[in-house]
Amino acid sequence: MVKTPNPKPVVIGTSIAHLAADIILDKKGTELLVLDISECCDLADYMVIATGSNKRQVQAMAEEIRKQVKAHKVLPLSVNGLANGWWVLLDCGSVLVHVMQPEARRFYNLESLWADGVVVRRGIDAA
Repeated sequence: MVKTPNPKPVVIGTSIAHLAADIILDKKGTELLVLDISECCDLADYMVIATGSNKRQVQAMAEEIRKQVKAHKVLPLSVNGLANGWWVLLDCGSVLVHVMQPEARRFYNLESLWADGVVVRRGIDAA
């Protein structure tokens, strides 16, 4: 009898979204919001939005998310804005992660653009 190897577990969007959220909270990010956008958009299944108080904090959160996602065998499709640290977007396929400084968060107001999404998780300080 030939044994077939066990298939590798598939990391699903929910796991990546919660992983990113945990990292954000560990790095003292604020205004965390995880939205399920699968019913209102074909772009992704989840969107994570969070605020960092300054450039270094935004960069640190984004770098750690990128590192941990790779450790879970998910390669981000793209990472934009890391150098300037004002608004970093990590495209992890089924999960989009936005980490922004307060001014960018207020200006772009992504929560209102994605108001049709279902709130899956919210930081205790998020409105």
